[in-house]
Amino acid sequence: MRWLFLSLLGLCLFWETTVSAAADGRCIDLRNDEGVYVEITLRGFLAYKTGNHPTRGEFAGTVLVLEKAACFDDSGEDMDSGYRDMIVSNVSHVHLTGFERMPDHGRPVTVTGKGFLSHTAWHLTRVLIDIDSIELLPLEE
Repeated sequence: MRWLFLSLLGLCLFWETTVSAAADGRCIDLRNDEGVYVEITLRGFLAYKTGNHPTRGEFAGTVLVLEKAACFDDSGEDMDSGYRDMIVSNVSHVHLTGFERMPDHGRPVTVTGKGFLSHTAWHLTRVLIDIDSIELLPLEE
């Protein structure tokens, strides 16, 4: 019984589904009221991250390390599955997808695209963004 409690506690801590305030006191909405993904803009710096797929082994990708941890809200009505209630807090890294050539890692950037929550073993973080554009920011002296 104790292992079940510890397993559930670990799962809850992993998903961290409690609400945490973003810089303006709200979570960043990933979808609009109709359930359609919306464009979001995030700022941070690029980093390299590795993951481990359960059957295919180690893989790597690029993540955006956020300037400040954020909360992402994917709650509301879903046309495919009905109601969903997913709020992910304390997110400091966002897996970047859909961009052919990433700028150098360590570079500060602003990224714009559609955010979504992880749903496969190939996702390196709990939140991802399918990139529409990357703006390079000046390097700080």
